[in-house]
Amino acid sequence: MRQWTLNTENKRKFKLNLCEDFIVIGTSQRLIRLMNLLGIQQRIIHLQGLIISITYQNQLWIIHHSTQGLPKEQAMPYVYIDIENGNYLTGPLPLTPKTKLICIGGQCFYLEKSGYLTMLRRTKVNEFEPLLICNLKQEAEKNNLANYWLLGINDFDGKFQLRVIELCDHSYPELVPCQLFLFHYVYMK
Repeated sequence: MRQWTLNTENKRKFKLNLCEDFIVIGTSQRLIRLMNLLGIQQRIIHLQGLIISITYQNQLWIIHHSTQGLPKEQAMPYVYIDIENGNYLTGPLPLTPKTKLICIGGQCFYLEKSGYLTMLRRTKVNEFEPLLICNLKQEAEKNNLANYWLLGINDFDGKFQLRVIELCDHSYPELVPCQLFLFHYVYMK
């Protein structure tokens, strides 16, 4: 096992993500540093705003602030980097008014505090199109789930399966979940 260190600006590290073949470090200076597992820096990307999230293996989703925004509104773009193929895409991340981004998953899905689960689907012109899948809060209320955790999403040719567990009076899942719920959706093209 090899150990190495990296001195960042003002000794502050902001975000860290371990990918299959890379390590991604987001600093407080709005820099994304891509390094291989030996610690050799491969690329530096400078962003417009503060980094919110970095996610997913060798296909990185980086979400950051772009402007101050209006009161109770957020303006956030995404940066998508496919490290293996060298693809680099950027665009706005559409959010509903007066909500916040809760999480973004590895399969091009993101969840808002208002409950909306959205998929960013790749189009033929190499862009991402936002598709609303469901309102997870409403579905949880239908199934009498007061507190839940989204485990994963499967996409079977436009038919989505969501895996959700009930949190038995906790903020995060325990090692053994209480109960697993499956929700099924069909996206009409």
